[in-house]
Amino acid sequence: MRTLSPGLRNHLDGEAITLCHCWQIHRADGVVLGFTDHDRDIGFDGIVHHARSGFEPGDAELPATLSPANSEIAGALSSGDITAEDIAARKYDDARVIEYMVNWSDPDERVRLQTWIIGEIVQEDGAFRAELRSIAALLERAGLNRFERLCGAELGDGRCGIDLGADFSDAATIATLQQPEAENRLLLTLSSLPDHEDGWYAGGGITFDAGANAGLAIEIVTDRRVAGGLRSVELWSVPGYAVQTGEGVTLTPGCDKRFATCREKFANGDNFRGFPHMPTAEFITTYASNAKQMDGGALFVDE
Repeated sequence: MRTLSPGLRNHLDGEAITLCHCWQIHRADGVVLGFTDHDRDIGFDGIVHHARSGFEPGDAELPATLSPANSEIAGALSSGDITAEDIAARKYDDARVIEYMVNWSDPDERVRLQTWIIGEIVQEDGAFRAELRSIAALLERAGLNRFERLCGAELGDGRCGIDLGADFSDAATIATLQQPEAENRLLLTLSSLPDHEDGWYAGGGITFDAGANAGLAIEIVTDRRVAGGLRSVELWSVPGYAVQTGEGVTLTPGCDKRFATCREKFANGDNFRGFPHMPTAEFITTYASNAKQMDGGALFVDE
């Protein structure tokens, strides 16, 4: 239940109502942006909510239960506010959007309507459209452990126990780069990396250490050794800002979540969070047979 201030309640009971919407976008990197659908800027909480963005709200679904609600906002891409490069650099991933209803003639008379999480962002014709999800959407994220053959942890998290920064991060320098035309992928040739086997970093990540893309992490599709002690790496997506040769990057290896990989690649078999000897669906639906020896040993060994 929302509580209205006496001033806002009196305003709503009056004959002339001067209301607008304001949004505050709180990014994970600490940047806060303010926008409004009014025709002039509005300031409160030390934040200027800009009118020039052309922000427009979409229809919102607000169920009375804990089911996730959804809405949408749209606006023009502005070099001073939200840019195409920042969106491509994923600076708005999981950002919080706080929505207010404000009396534009007296901004102290306002009420907080909803807090949203930014979902998918679409760019088209010089504008953006962002899907908004309610905080209740966080309840949909899996929080339970599942019984399966593969590991249920993420490489480097608390359940995994691997310290990627201390033991499995490798610094490199961009020697060359190539972006095929009409393809949303980037090929990098890197120097100064250890001589790991091909595919060591596949499924892992690359983080840009400096430049306009500093701090941006992108998943690695494939990697292989090439002539001259270099390594060719293909990225899943292209960074929002231009990449320059000579820039430093940090790579972390990939994990396919198999027990053999955990044991041999990371020497972390004791922390494996899967069940590698669990029978497969094909096994439990087969007929009895003398083809396999049943001596109480493991029926399945993850290779």
